Amino acid sequence: TDNRKRKQDNETGNKNQNKRNPFIQGLVFALPIACTEQAYLSEWLTKHQIQTVATTPDTKSLHWDIDYKKPTALLFGSESDGLTDFWLIHTNERIRISMA
Repeated sequence: TDNRKRKQDNETGNKNQNKRNPFIQGLVFALPIACTEQAYLSEWLTKHQIQTVATTPDTKSLHWDIDYKKPTALLFGSESDGLTDFWLIHTNERIRISMA
């Protein structure tokens, strides 16, 4: 019975561990989220020398063309509407993600 109890404890522990693992539930649930105005965020990123990279299908540059060794903020819009004009205007780089 001790072995059966240990096995149950291990199975329960693994299930609980999976709930806390950000790679199992998605990083969006494990990362801190901040809400602010677009203009403030754009100024803050510039002030802190963080390059902005906007995703859009309307560019020739691909996602591997960027130097990600620099501090970088990746900007994604919704699949249906994409990014707003504000971010497309106020970005350092535009990239498209290859859908090979």
